[in-house]
Amino acid sequence: MQALANSAAALRPRLKGEEKCNLRNLVVPANTRRLTRLSKRRRNAFEAKMWSDLEEIDFSATAAATTTPADVSDVSRDACGTCRGFCCAWGGTHAFLGKTTLARIATERSITNHTELATLYFDLLPERSYSGSCVFHTQRGCALPRDLRADICNSFVCGGLQAYLTDESGGRPQPQSAGPVIMATTGDKIIRAARSTQDGPAALRLPVSGRRQP
Repeated sequence: MQALANSAAALRPRLKGEEKCNLRNLVVPANTRRLTRLSKRRRNAFEAKMWSDLEEIDFSATAAATTTPADVSDVSRDACGTCRGFCCAWGGTHAFLGKTTLARIATERSITNHTELATLYFDLLPERSYSGSCVFHTQRGCALPRDLRADICNSFVCGGLQAYLTDESGGRPQPQSAGPVIMATTGDKIIRAARSTQDGPAALRLPVSGRRQP
């Protein structure tokens, strides 16, 4: 932890004026997986799971619809953008799309048969995704629109972000006009860093000793 603290301190000279003292740190994990072509094996595994779940859906019934996913805060957006999807690895070849989620989507989109719903998802499978992560996890984020994702994908908050949002980290209250310094880390090494702004994450150049990738 001391090594991480030292690296965090080394980022401060890259900030301007009062920001050097007033901004809090927000530490999140870093996705370091490689982008690869989505293999036929992983594509087939997703499709098989989808067909299995669809067999249990009664399209004549009405599933409970959920509210439209709320817009995320600038900080949450930038934290996830700097992390680049560490938590998405848990989606594997199922993307958390169980029968409950699929029944909800069918109701919300007035889909009345298995093939139409399956095709909706199959057509969104990307050519390239992160190795060993969710099949929809791409360099630009999730290939699925937010309303087609499982509820957990729209609501999950990692420990580091939760600590910041609930002020459990013990830092000073964050000035409303300034976002935190976000550090995506692996162990005690900073992989990426950014300032959270209204316009999105502004990348910070890492100290030479802690530099890993842009």
